[in-house]
Amino acid sequence: MAFTARTAEEGAGRIPPRHGAGADIAVPGSLARTRAEIEALGARALPVRMDLLDAGSVRAAAETVHREWGRVDVLVNNAVAHIGGNHARLLDLDVDVAERTMTGNYLHQLALVQAVLPGMVERGGGTIVNLCSGSATTDPPAPPERAAGGWRTRRRRRRSDGSRVRSTRSTGSGASGRSTSIPGSS
Repeated sequence: MAFTARTAEEGAGRIPPRHGAGADIAVPGSLARTRAEIEALGARALPVRMDLLDAGSVRAAAETVHREWGRVDVLVNNAVAHIGGNHARLLDLDVDVAERTMTGNYLHQLALVQAVLPGMVERGGGTIVNLCSGSATTDPPAPPERAAGGWRTRRRRRRSDGSRVRSTRSTGSGASGRSTSIPGSS
């Protein structure tokens, strides 16, 4: 499993507070910790450092996975760029902060999809999963490890080109996602 993160070592990850000023908030997890957990399960792990706010970093991450493993079969876009001030009220929102947020949370994720999709199409299969969270508009009632719920399928459909789209939503945390299977994939 190849995976990306900006935080290399446990304890180094920090995000700005969601509302108002204040000290940054520690975020658990790191490339090192995730690698150890994957390898403890007996799987191969390829940790790749990536920063969603840096287009070069995003493209380099895709190139690293292609160089090391030759292909990407499944891409899960589950990252989000946390930038101080991006939850400000509309009239208080700094346009530069909004631009950086959109760049990291949309444009650079699009660049990542564009980097891996040609190989999937060429091989005749692959899966791309895009996740987002209801916490973009609503504070969750509890941290993810305590939130009730689970994934359930809301809608499935097959497109005329043979690809399948499945939209899902978590019943507890407000998370939702969409996966697209490329024709020829399982």
